[in-house]
Amino acid sequence: MGTELRGAERESSGVLQMVDRLEELVENATRIPLTGKVMVEARTFLDLLDQLRGMLPAEIGEARRLAREREKILAEAGRRAEEIREAARQEAERYLQETEIFKQASARAQELLRKAETAAQEIHHGAESYADELLGRLELTLEKALAGVKQGRQELKARRARTA
Repeated sequence: MGTELRGAERESSGVLQMVDRLEELVENATRIPLTGKVMVEARTFLDLLDQLRGMLPAEIGEARRLAREREKILAEAGRRAEEIREAARQEAERYLQETEIFKQASARAQELLRKAETAAQEIHHGAESYADELLGRLELTLEKALAGVKQGRQELKARRARTA
């Protein structure tokens, strides 16, 4: 899973680098005096946008993959919790069969069941936290990329309006 995470970080890094290139293009563009506006070469800007657009499906695919991974983790946590509960139930049954230690068995079974439920909750919580953290980082990356694309499109529309 560490390799997959590093791959997602590399893909996110590519999108961020592309946004940085767009920002650099705008920052280094010819300024129009007294307007706060700039002129950028449309072809260069559109080429960068096309490259960015080509990267976004990979980001979206990564988000979907992370969501599937989260579901797998949660399903595994549920299976593990059920195994722990079943082991606790079976141990409780064995204790009940021995009538002379019935009270001890009952107390032990309750303790095992409580521990099993606590462990299951911890596993489930940990899996959800991990998946949420990954999805949060990806969401932030996608929001930044989208903001850069929107800003670029707005500037391009403004430039088109000026030249029309």
